[in-house]
Amino acid sequence: MAAAAAAAPVHAAHYPVELRGAWHVGTAPCRLPEAADSDGLITIGRDGIAAYEARTSAYSIRRIASVPPTWRLDELEDYEGETRRFTRTIVLTAGSFTSTEGRQVDTYTRCSGSAPRR
Repeated sequence: MAAAAAAAPVHAAHYPVELRGAWHVGTAPCRLPEAADSDGLITIGRDGIAAYEARTSAYSIRRIASVPPTWRLDELEDYEGETRRFTRTIVLTAGSFTSTEGRQVDTYTRCSGSAPRR
């Protein structure tokens, strides 16, 4: 029964509360507002992800594990006028998450002063 609940889709356009806030690519500490102009900064909101030159929205988000919290996201990214579809997996740990898209693996660190937003 728990496995079925874990695979239930999250509302298609809304990112999980646990992921919302400001994150910086890499493992170095991130402090706001100093990092606000960095091209490695992303902000995850309810309806999408804002990055330096790209905007991403999800059309499907599924929680695929509870420990550690893990999601499969089917997304659309608009980058410099070009749109692409892609799928990635995000694994959340204390203060960071790892994003895997094919062979691309990136770790993001939560910026201090950026708590999850509902």
